[in-house]
Amino acid sequence: MAAVGVTLALAATGCGNSSDGQSADGQTTITVQQQAGDNNVAMMKSAAKLFEAANPQVKVKIQIITVQTKNTTNANVLSGSNPPDVGVVPTNSAAYGQLVKSRKLLPLEDVWASSDLKSRYGGAIASALTAPDGKHYVVSIDSVYYSLVYYNKELFKKAGITVPADHRIESADQLYSMVKALKKTGKQGLGLGGKSGYAASWMLDALLPTSASADQLKNYLSSWQSSAPESSKYTDPAFVDAVSQLNDYRKHGIYQDGFLGADTPAVEAAFQNGRLGMAIDGSWQAAVFRKVMKSNVGWLLLPPVNGSAKTQVTAYAGDGLGIPVGAKHQAAAKKFLEFFMTEKNLAQSVIKAGGNLAPVNDMPDSAHAQLDPLVQEMLADVKANGAQSGWTSTVPGTLGQGFFDPLIQSMYAGQATPAAICAKLEAQLAETRSGN
Repeated sequence: MAAVGVTLALAATGCGNSSDGQSADGQTTITVQQQAGDNNVAMMKSAAKLFEAANPQVKVKIQIITVQTKNTTNANVLSGSNPPDVGVVPTNSAAYGQLVKSRKLLPLEDVWASSDLKSRYGGAIASALTAPDGKHYVVSIDSVYYSLVYYNKELFKKAGITVPADHRIESADQLYSMVKALKKTGKQGLGLGGKSGYAASWMLDALLPTSASADQLKNYLSSWQSSAPESSKYTDPAFVDAVSQLNDYRKHGIYQDGFLGADTPAVEAAFQNGRLGMAIDGSWQAAVFRKVMKSNVGWLLLPPVNGSAKTQVTAYAGDGLGIPVGAKHQAAAKKFLEFFMTEKNLAQSVIKAGGNLAPVNDMPDSAHAQLDPLVQEMLADVKANGAQSGWTSTVPGTLGQGFFDPLIQSMYAGQATPAAICAKLEAQLAETRSGN
């Protein structure tokens, strides 16, 4: 697997560039990574253009990496002898823990202070972005909602399905009846990219807050740190019941045929082509679906495990950007991160160009008017009902997504029980706690 994908140069630098990125006329070129994806690249292109206009002595070169690279071999690139000046660092991946532990990332306390990020992020996000040593090595640049159930309005109507009120599927039984009705019309039910490495555990993130109490959930999100006590075990009913609900989904056949061998792009294509009545995806996909399906798409939330609980939108603070200790232009890289977090750039690049939400709490409502109407609906729902941080997007990948998603896949394949994979997770927690 290539460590780095295609590189896009936004502007050509002057002749006679030296090996450290500074040209003969005194201009500096910084290299900034971004994950592949039309909205991701559009967001970073916009930020680079605005930054260059405000800092004509600096040019920005965007280095595009795949999602697979981001979570695996990119750690080697960032800790190598010629890293980019700003790198993509997913805080819920094993790569992040490796980079922090080996001291390959620059502490960004000055960037956090100058941009008032602790206050603007709010307690939950700021805590999730704080390393076990109490320092901050990344800046979260956007916010997204995920584990959403997109549905095809026309297919629902043909199947005689009444759209659940308030975007909320009331119960697992209601979900099962919806899928049954779709199959009677010759369509598949809920599309899931089973082999994606993340979609299966996404669904756990949506269910867990409806199974665990607020205190239990808080502990599940923090107990991976050795400094935090473990008051809720992964073998407790609160966690096992949520996993068991996923297993029941599989038993009731809600997913499309061959879902364990499907990736997310294939699911998205099948949904847009009208073969699937529903699909699990994220807020960034709303505008993409609308471009193809026009007004024929809506969104729902998965049903709660505990019928008395109200499902909330699942939120992720977005990938972090960090500066490798080996970066050649650390001062310019810090200036870029500080600029990125300005209200102007967040409005123009993250919201308008990228179609995502800003990760800070002080953006004016007018900035969100540029979002896709479906995402505006989600934002309004969050304002009314709150949102929950996803478990896999908060804990390290060595415990969460990277470790547990394959276990969920093995459960779906009939190779393990919910209790068995939760026991493995509890054992992994002890190892994770011992390493930080």
